[in-house]
Amino acid sequence: MTGVFELGELGVRPAILADGELGDELKRRYLDPLMDSSDIAQTLIETTRRYLESGMRVEATARAMFLHANTLRYRLRRFEVLTRCDLKDPDRRME
Repeated sequence: MTGVFELGELGVRPAILADGELGDELKRRYLDPLMDSSDIAQTLIETTRRYLESGMRVEATARAMFLHANTLRYRLRRFEVLTRCDLKDPDRRME
């Protein structure tokens, strides 16, 4: 995110940034497992971010990323497997 935002628009980001231990734990949980697959880590992170930002709409995300929907699904499954994060779980999505 770039630009000027109201505090309320930032969601939990300020709290995570203010609490180093929480930020470190979330990084350990969701980003560190991807680093073993560093060749695709950034791709998986970007794909997952765009999917969540689109309201978890596969077709819309795939179109926006110029991907086939099955490619998007594969990347999302890969993210879930590597991080052990179920993107359908609202608590995990919030994290």
